[in-house]
Amino acid sequence: MLVYMHLLTKKLGGQGVSAQIMLSLPLDDWGTTSISSSRDTSNHWVTRTNWSRSAPTDGGIGWNLAFANGGRESDKYRQADITWRSDYFETKGGMYGNKHDYTRWAEMTGAVVMMNGDMYTTNTINDAFALVSTNSFEDVPVFYENQPIGKTNAKGYMLVPTVTSWYPTKLSIDSLNLPADVDIPSTTYELSVREKSGLLVDFKIKNIQSVNLTLLDNNDKPLPKGSTVKTQDNKTSWVGWDGLVWLQDINANNQLTVTRADTGKVCNVILHIPKQKGIIYLGQQKCQ
Repeated sequence: MLVYMHLLTKKLGGQGVSAQIMLSLPLDDWGTTSISSSRDTSNHWVTRTNWSRSAPTDGGIGWNLAFANGGRESDKYRQADITWRSDYFETKGGMYGNKHDYTRWAEMTGAVVMMNGDMYTTNTINDAFALVSTNSFEDVPVFYENQPIGKTNAKGYMLVPTVTSWYPTKLSIDSLNLPADVDIPSTTYELSVREKSGLLVDFKIKNIQSVNLTLLDNNDKPLPKGSTVKTQDNKTSWVGWDGLVWLQDINANNQLTVTRADTGKVCNVILHIPKQKGIIYLGQQKCQ
């Protein structure tokens, strides 16, 4: 996408006309580049070229390169700086000026937070912050207002340093890469944090016992789909295609009560579930 700007101005009662022409070209993930040329009322033309990219909110590199050239020595300007943002700090450095007078600079900013019995290093906290917990699940992507902000660490925590105080804020996680045998009450929380303070946002993710089995009748045929399955601890599921049943978070020893979808008859299955992680496949079970 190209954007052109053409501006002519003249001061009332003054001499000469100033003008400016600019071309801007977005480069997707590579930032934006622009070229402009301006003329002042003294007929001095200055051409400026700029290429900039903001550091991503979830970490990475950003930069700003600028070059200006004109007929006067003061019009010759150079600028170059780079930014590197991580989960723990942000560092910047660069230079600006002309060939006779360059200014060089560098800085590193960050913050240390003591919360929930541990210490966290993060980028500068200017307003408020939130500590996201995924209950020991690491590398879970965290989003602040639908923008990626980082991933949880090895202990399942991610500190968000850019929360706006007194504002209804939305924090969310991406659960697609979590194991199938976990329970996630919610992947999104809305909160409001007091100024100069922080809040613990616990997504309460936990492992659950997940069981997969196939229910058969006395003739070794799969029970009809849609049949209701109730566990001894009052959890409800249904029979799917080919007699398949999926059960979550049930006791190790349990009795299933099945109501057939075709005849309404009731049969029972006693399950003995071994203690192991992941999804447990019990194979074919006869309902009698």
